[in-house]
Formats: sequence, C-alpha cells, structure tokens
Amino acid sequence: NRKKALAVLARGLEKYRDDASLWMLYLTIYQSASKYTSTELHGILRSAVTYNPLSFQLCESYISLHNPLKPENFEE
Repeated sequence: NRKKALAVLARGLEKYRDDASLWMLYLTIYQSASKYTSTELHGILRSAVTYNPLSFQLCESYISLHNPLKPENFEE
C-alpha cells in the first residue's frame, strides 16, 4: 500500500532529513500515490532542498517545478 510506504518513509525522513535518496523515493511514491496540488509538491520539495542543498536531483526537481521545460521555449 502506497500510503503505508509514505508513512514509513516520512518517519525515516524525520530522522534522516539529509538523505537525498529517501527524499527522492518519497517524492516518487507521493506523486504516483495521490492527487496533489503544486503547492503541496512545492512544500515537500522546498523541505527536501533545504535539508539537501547539494543534491542535484532534488534541486533539479525543485527548479523544474517552477520552470518546466516547454517545447515552445526551444523553438527558433
């Protein structure tokens, strides 16, 4: 059950906030398990980046939430 997995990961993140792999797993399951708003996702990613500012994957996810790559941005 995804909700149970999220609960276990949330407990893990309380203790190991600086574990970028746990954050990525949590985000992956969170996005697949529930209907979420961009505000909720923004809050989770903001926390993840706050605790893991050197994680390329988390920072990239945070940035892409604000500036999604759109094909029209690359047209000549």
